[in-house]
Amino acid sequence: MSSDPEKIRVRIFCIKIETYFLTKCLLCNLLLVVAVCLLNYCYMSQGYAFFFKCTASIGFALMGLLNLGCALLTRHPNRPFFFLAALGMLLALLGDCLINGNFLAGAGAFAAGHLSFLAAFCCLGRFRRADLLFSLLFALGGGGFLLLDPALVFPSPVILWGCVVYCGIISVMVGKGLGNLLAHKSPATLLLATGGVLFYFSDLMLVLDGFAHMDWASEACIATYYPALCLLGMGIFFAVIDRRVAPRR
Repeated sequence: MSSDPEKIRVRIFCIKIETYFLTKCLLCNLLLVVAVCLLNYCYMSQGYAFFFKCTASIGFALMGLLNLGCALLTRHPNRPFFFLAALGMLLALLGDCLINGNFLAGAGAFAAGHLSFLAAFCCLGRFRRADLLFSLLFALGGGGFLLLDPALVFPSPVILWGCVVYCGIISVMVGKGLGNLLAHKSPATLLLATGGVLFYFSDLMLVLDGFAHMDWASEACIATYYPALCLLGMGIFFAVIDRRVAPRR
């Protein structure tokens, strides 16, 4: 019995250390968000210079790695979620580096990133009927837009059907994110779902820019893309501090 007060003091001390550590991680995440936003502004205002694009993308990739480290150091019970989410951020960085030179290679990297995010979201809960309904809604809307909009002129059927497949992949990722929010409302699921929806919208703007040549679409794409990745990054951080974000059931 005499050791109980000592155990309590040790436990309180550990909680204080963890709280201090998570506070510093939150500050680092916020600083990275500010840096990404500033670099995004430089990218848009300096004629879409490749250097600013890649540097901004490195910023959100660092958010994924930072939050993975936080999850490991705090012994979060759902570590697979953080590994997969960080991988999704790194694949988005790879897509940014590739897409200007090779559209299909860049789109492939982004598609792999969406699959990684989808797998991460599935670590938060099993695939439910609501997830399927949301996924179908976004897939049918995006697929219909790609196949039926006369303003879109694709250079080859391969590009067209590649975009359709890509749309299906990101639609399932977005649907699962929204389904997680519906099943478990928390700051983490809200940020992740919002980031996914913005990512979807940004990709639609990319299609309009690349295949309908609408001048405003490129600005709409970039103006929503980096905020989307920052929201996903902050969602990963809030999943660290939300112990209810447990392995799927």
